[in-house]
Order: sequence, then structure tokens, then C-alpha cells
Amino acid sequence: MPFPSSTPVDAVLTTAYGDDAGLHGLSTAGHNAALTPAEILLEEAERHDFQYGEVLPAGVRKALGEAHLDAQSGRSLVELGAGTGKVALQAFLECPSLLRVTAVELAAARYRVGEAALLRLCERIPERFSLLAHAPGACVRISERPPAADTSAHQREGSSRELELSVGDVFELGAAARAA
Repeated sequence: MPFPSSTPVDAVLTTAYGDDAGLHGLSTAGHNAALTPAEILLEEAERHDFQYGEVLPAGVRKALGEAHLDAQSGRSLVELGAGTGKVALQAFLECPSLLRVTAVELAAARYRVGEAALLRLCERIPERFSLLAHAPGACVRISERPPAADTSAHQREGSSRELELSVGDVFELGAAARAA
């Protein structure tokens, strides 16, 4: 069943991820993303665990709230095991105080779902989102243009807001991937 777009953030998530934005259970693109043969070998050797689960937007909204992570008072957020990047994108959209959201996913197929979603977002809403950097299959970084009426402190200071999604082992990502 498609995700009901009840808030502006939900509508953007649906633009980026399509009907997958609100799916749950084993029917999501992240669950259906096939592991590569190399990832299967890593999992069998017990070097990595590729178990996957998704948090629904209402749960993310609650987790980001003042009673839990209080993400609205932060300036940066890092998500490890980002899957398709939905949580990172939702945090980026719901918490304008976050100047930088960095998400890292180990499974290449899940990363590609998120990579496609962020590229789609920049393509479909270019007046709001722009592509800053893209190393296909490795890293994608976007920014959000502030609304014309935005007078928040970080916009007055000239800071841009960025969301970056990368693929790889966070301990093995090189400076080139982080700088892409």
C-alpha cells in the first residue's frame, strides 16, 4: 500500500522513493536488494552482518524528536547502516538546523536504491535540491536550497545544508570517498 503523504516531508520522501516510501515488511526495495557475491562472502566469513530492517517515517519522526535524539538542536547527524537512505533524507528534511547529514551503507545494492532516490529528487525538484557531487556507485552529495523567506541563522551565515550518502565499510572509506 502506498505511503499516505500527510506532511510536506512525506511528499518529498514519496517523490524520491515512490511507492516504496511507506512500504513495510519484506516488500521494500531495501529488503529486495540483492547482495553481491563479495558481500555474501563477507557475511559468511562473519566479517559483516547485512541484516536489514527499515523504520517507518512516523517512527523516524518520533526518534528525531526532542524526547529522544533531539535532532532539531544539532548541526550534524551521522547514520551508519543507512540502507536506502530514507532515514537520513527524512532527518535532513525535518531538521533544518542540521547543516550536514552523512549516511554510510555497507551493501552496494541498498546504496544504489538511495543513490537513485537522491538523483531523482534533484531531477524532479531542481528548484529545491541540487547535486553537489556524484561518484556513481560510491557517493552522492546533494544540497537543499533555502526557501526565499528563510531567515534562519545558518542561512544568514551563508552555510549550505548537505546530505551525503556513501557506500562502503565506514572504517575503510578513504578520504577521496568522503570528499566526493
